[in-house]
Amino acid sequence: MKEKKKIQAHFYAQKSGREPVREFLQALDREDRKKVGEDIKACEIGWPLGMPLCRALRDSIFEVRTSLKKRLVRVLFSVEDSFMVLYHAFFKDTKKTDEADINLGAKRRKDYLSKKE
Repeated sequence: MKEKKKIQAHFYAQKSGREPVREFLQALDREDRKKVGEDIKACEIGWPLGMPLCRALRDSIFEVRTSLKKRLVRVLFSVEDSFMVLYHAFFKDTKKTDEADINLGAKRRKDYLSKKE
């Protein structure tokens, strides 16, 4: 039986039409892309979720936490209405999520919300 999604993932689009998270995922090899996609889908189905899959950061920004064979991937998102809006994805190199990455996710969320009004 197919599980019903509680929230639906959507890619944030910049004014230029670029979708940064989609581009990041497309650059991954097939196996890694599938693993990140499975983790995003688990968030869609099981929302709200906590550690180890999701973690709240700040300013209504959360991260999907994916461990690949040789590196870590984080996808920053917020939940708006019934949508999981994916803002920023990156390889995590340090123990703590870089403030610049969180700030970029928050900036893109602010842009997304301004377009909704």
